[in-house]
Amino acid sequence: MTSNHPKRFDYSIDLTGERCPDTFVYTRIKIDELLEEGNKGNVLRAIYDSVESWNNVFQTLTGEGLSVEKTTEKINSKDVWVLYITLSFPLPGNK
Repeated sequence: MTSNHPKRFDYSIDLTGERCPDTFVYTRIKIDELLEEGNKGNVLRAIYDSVESWNNVFQTLTGEGLSVEKTTEKINSKDVWVLYITLSFPLPGNK
């Protein structure tokens, strides 16, 4: 789903300027850190300036069973691609 309306989130990671595969690695590390801190059910907003990174991270995370919403937004007058990731278990390696 793509929209132009910001959604509620609890945490945010700005990955503008980063490219694949680093965008996935940094997103996954943040998810793991938040889950280890007990943030199950919270929402992480991940911001990308690369549509390729946005799509690749979305496909990988949904393939792992996470609930992820895709949006486009304007932040500081700049168009960006955003994922809203609902934090949940189990993820591979987090059993």
